[in-house]
Amino acid sequence: MDSKMLRDALIVALRSANAPVSTDEVAAMMPGRLERRDEVCRLWCDFPISHEFSRVIECHTTWHVVQFPRTSRDVHRHLRALERSGRIERRRGLSGIRLAYWAYVDDGSGEEITDLEARWGLDLRHDRAHDRDGRMR
Repeated sequence: MDSKMLRDALIVALRSANAPVSTDEVAAMMPGRLERRDEVCRLWCDFPISHEFSRVIECHTTWHVVQFPRTSRDVHRHLRALERSGRIERRRGLSGIRLAYWAYVDDGSGEEITDLEARWGLDLRHDRAHDRDGRMR
């Protein structure tokens, strides 16, 4: 996943959060990172139980593509870049605890979506109920 895609995913996660989210919590919301491992099946496929936090995506006998969960270290520089651009803000945790919490800075796009709905007679929200034929109720 490239930087732009990861930053877009961070924005979506923070925008949908009801409250500021810690760096560790944001990392847990992100898709895993893929790594190529030049290691034989004996280390990955034959002992899947020993790799509870990773998942083999592709097996090529002598090398593997493995997915690992994101860590706070993986996302922190992207969060700082989004902070510098003004799209999110960092909030400090309790005094004495080195935790940063992140929150989406509302840019008014919610009003833009409402305006588009009104102009086109659409409802772009995904929380509307549908009947059996797929029509909105």
